[in-house]
Amino acid sequence: MRKIYLQIIFIWVLMSPCAFASQTTPLFLMAPLFSGCAVTTNGGNISATINPDTGALSTSFTPAFKLTTLSGSAKALTYSATCNTTTTAQNAIFNISTKKYIILTNSTVLPPVSSVNNIKTGAPTAASNPNAMAYIINDPPAIAGQLAVSYNTTNKLWNLTLTHLGNTNTSITVPAATPLGNTYSFDDEPGAYQATITLSFI
Repeated sequence: MRKIYLQIIFIWVLMSPCAFASQTTPLFLMAPLFSGCAVTTNGGNISATINPDTGALSTSFTPAFKLTTLSGSAKALTYSATCNTTTTAQNAIFNISTKKYIILTNSTVLPPVSSVNNIKTGAPTAASNPNAMAYIINDPPAIAGQLAVSYNTTNKLWNLTLTHLGNTNTSITVPAATPLGNTYSFDDEPGAYQATITLSFI
């Protein structure tokens, strides 16, 4: 009986379909990884109060961002800002000589575009810019070997060039200070004064 059992096993192995199987054509799984980039908010202070006597900010604004790239090749970005008016949003950045300013407008009682334009002349008249105030804004800091920064005097924004693989942190600061002269007065009504900072890849 033992001998018959061994012979049956041997025959079954020889007749198994695996003995005649052929190899299939290889299939390659492919998922391309493109040179991606992303920007996300990364903390920093974005709220303050305004002193009703002087117009001074109680604390600095320091909005921060994190840039993430999958390539060290040069990538262009812009730092820009807008403020709202009764008609359309306006560029909130302007400069007087080498000093840069950001305009905050009253979101509760929106100002006319003329308020923003009056401030941008560099010689504002308080009665001509109700519900809009201007504060100094610092250039975003450059990071050696990673992030180059330059102010665009034509478009009134900052051009950045990122040459770093991985994560890079950046921020921009509006110091706690009094506003530009003749941009704060009793013509400015109570409300929330705002501007929108945007950092974006081009």
